[in-house]
Amino acid sequence: MSAYDHRFSVLSVDGRSISDWADGTDVLQINPTDDIGSLTNGINNSVFVSTNKNGSQLVITLLQNSADSKFLNDRLKSQGNLKTHSPIQAYYKDTVNGDEIKLINGWFTAKPAYVRGNGHNNMVYTITFEQEDRILTEGKN
Repeated sequence: MSAYDHRFSVLSVDGRSISDWADGTDVLQINPTDDIGSLTNGINNSVFVSTNKNGSQLVITLLQNSADSKFLNDRLKSQGNLKTHSPIQAYYKDTVNGDEIKLINGWFTAKPAYVRGNGHNNMVYTITFEQEDRILTEGKN
């Protein structure tokens, strides 16, 4: 049996530890950006054609007026000047189970919506990375 507690996971974006999570079960998502290949059917057999694409998209939901949200918003603004902006690097680790994911050379690909209401207001940041290195473990009891 494996266990998970979000308090025991670490997300670092450009060396800054992110911790101002909104409420929810999907406040951190790492999704592939493309298929890794396709299967083409031939006359006698099928052929797998690799795309060699290993990009991923990081989607994180933070409290709107948090320090982490301000950090990411400032990083988003810096992307407006391509001469001085450097690609984003991120690292995730589940310290209970040992899973690690390195995200390399990312760019904001969607601007978060600005919302107001009678509750916690969230910001959803979307960063797309050209490469992901994922190491999954069996999990610990």
